[in-house]
Amino acid sequence: MLFGGKRLNHAPQLDPATGKWTFRNWGNNHRFTPADTLSPQSLAELLEMVERYGSAGRKIKAVGGLHSWSACAVAEDVCVRMHRLDRLLGHDDVAKTVTFEAGIALHALYEELDRLGLAIASIPNVDTIQLGGAIANATHGTNFSRGTMSSYVRQLQVVVFRSESRDPSQGKAELVTLRPDDPDPTRRAWFEAAVASFGSVGVIYAVTLQCEEAYACFAIEHSFPFSHIDGRIAEIARKHYSTFISIGTPSGICRSRIQVPIPRDLVQVDSTCLLTPGDLRALKVLLWAASPTPTTWPRLRKVLNRFFYKASIGRAGSLVFQQDRRRQGVMSWRDAELLSRIFAATATAPWTNLEYAVPVHRADEAARTLLGLIRAYPAVTSFCLRPVGADTAGFLSPTKDRPTVFFDIAYHRALLHTGVYDEIEKALLGCEGRCSWSRLFRAPASQVVAQYPQYPAFVRAKREMDPCNVFANAFSDSILFGKT
Repeated sequence: MLFGGKRLNHAPQLDPATGKWTFRNWGNNHRFTPADTLSPQSLAELLEMVERYGSAGRKIKAVGGLHSWSACAVAEDVCVRMHRLDRLLGHDDVAKTVTFEAGIALHALYEELDRLGLAIASIPNVDTIQLGGAIANATHGTNFSRGTMSSYVRQLQVVVFRSESRDPSQGKAELVTLRPDDPDPTRRAWFEAAVASFGSVGVIYAVTLQCEEAYACFAIEHSFPFSHIDGRIAEIARKHYSTFISIGTPSGICRSRIQVPIPRDLVQVDSTCLLTPGDLRALKVLLWAASPTPTTWPRLRKVLNRFFYKASIGRAGSLVFQQDRRRQGVMSWRDAELLSRIFAATATAPWTNLEYAVPVHRADEAARTLLGLIRAYPAVTSFCLRPVGADTAGFLSPTKDRPTVFFDIAYHRALLHTGVYDEIEKALLGCEGRCSWSRLFRAPASQVVAQYPQYPAFVRAKREMDPCNVFANAFSDSILFGKT
């Protein structure tokens, strides 16, 4: 372990004295101990639990992989762990659809799809999260021809709690089946609310996904100065199937990864990752020093941050950062997008980040502004650009009805008290940016929801699906009802 660092285990811990579970998220910036923690193993158990606690006026929150940096998954009253609801419920070889319980982890989902000869067109860069959480937070990959995970959903089965009188004691749990093409406008609206709801309308029990034939990916990475893409981000996004760009500061050197799908029976997979062990060691040290939630060695981290910055602006550092690097390989669809090796290598130094989806026509403006803001401060850091296509459903999907570029910015401990992150959010909101609900944004809720034109439709659907506001926490109450 690096400098005495200890691998963070963010699995829930049971206190045998109290019988209560304590949870913390992957970024280690949220910790909570629910009053009651439940782990249903069947739909019948889930329905019984929701009805029992909902009728008592309790607040219920489902939790999955806890890879969210925002408080969207914090459950302080009744916590429903979904990890035991992880079964394959059915598949259609002709339609290329699969139905899974929502508690399945993405890595297990990918294994099942591979076994069936199927794949998802674009996957998130982490596979330890659960399917239900990926849908509820509109989690995305990097693919300009496809939207977020919500765009692959053909059917949702959601457990809701409803009471005609709005009296919880008169309420009842029920399973509703929702589809994007439902002829009933109310059910269509409920679907649009549920696919990007941060868990605030009910508990997603099962998901039917549209898949395609399994494929391989040719991936190539190279580096170049920011001037090579300045003014061309929209063009680059439209040109390539998948383009990931990381922009380093203060150097302004970019590193890109472009992916092209290939029928897997035509090629032989030869890679699982293009990063070398040296890359991972360097990244581990940089993230360890920059961690915004350090628990050990604060002075050493500060010294290292200063060293990295001074080295980066010196002649030797400039040569290192500006070196042209090209790597390529053929990967399975399951590996091309993943950052699993990075997450494993940096388990002693989890980071937190913010993320906004900016419409593609304003991406160049946003990139120039962010580079100018961040490089003015003495820190070696970076931000990432991930073009994603438009979603056709999801009232609160960041990509609803518009192709976007996600801007992903990690919090750096040397910059936390400079005010730069407030400036970054102001700039991204000014470029019509929509926040990612699972990321740690700090802008006022009123400014955040103003970027979502269908926010009122979501609130209407929330009141219909959850009239007693059972599926709620402080985060959802702040976003939806302005409560503090």
